[in-house]
Amino acid sequence: MRSRVLLREDLLWGVLFWFGSILWLALFFVVPAFRIGWYIMPVGVLVSLLVLVKNIKSTELPYYLWLGIIWMRIVLGMDYLLIFPLPPPSGGYYKLDGYLYYVRTLLLPWLAGWWKKTASFG
Repeated sequence: MRSRVLLREDLLWGVLFWFGSILWLALFFVVPAFRIGWYIMPVGVLVSLLVLVKNIKSTELPYYLWLGIIWMRIVLGMDYLLIFPLPPPSGGYYKLDGYLYYVRTLLLPWLAGWWKKTASFG
């Protein structure tokens, strides 16, 4: 049973969130490039929180720590394989919004788990 939960919650959601982060492609022609991350960030946080609260059933904090680590590894791996080989944009790949994306990916599951545990969700 744990392996099925691992595939759905850890791997599937992690990959889906990474693909959601390439929403910048849709905004590329309507939003200045240096602001795209700031437009996507609130949507990403909201969707991530909804998934973490509604779809992730555990209330154990170590599980959420693990989830953040797995999602972070997925994001870094996918970026390394699919984004970094592309020619870098002017000014480099990341500004503050890019670094916040990584921090959010790592910490948001932990914060949601902490909130669910203290709010006695189940």
